[in-house]
Amino acid sequence: MMNKKEFIVVLIFTFISAMIWIVADIYHTKSSIPDDPRITTLLEPVNSTFDQDSLNLVRSHNPLIQVETIPLPPPQPTPQITPSPSVIALPSIISSESAILAPSDSTNSAQLP
Repeated sequence: MMNKKEFIVVLIFTFISAMIWIVADIYHTKSSIPDDPRITTLLEPVNSTFDQDSLNLVRSHNPLIQVETIPLPPPQPTPQITPSPSVIALPSIISSESAILAPSDSTNSAQLP
């Protein structure tokens, strides 16, 4: 087991390594962001003053789009398909009596080494 002094040395080394890693990661992330003028324009704060005349004009007008509702026909019931029994002719495993063969001597005499 480690004594107290060795444990403190390992703990300090681990803390310093973690801090160096975090600082290096932040520096790498900050330096890899491109300086695009379009991005800087988009990140600027929005002007919070509104043109009251324009807002009052919008409030005073009727809606620009008139929506008409068209009555829809009632839904028709979905036709149901009822299964009907059907007979399927399956091929027979043994088609004739000649398919039954007695084992030949060659199959009985074949032995594994």
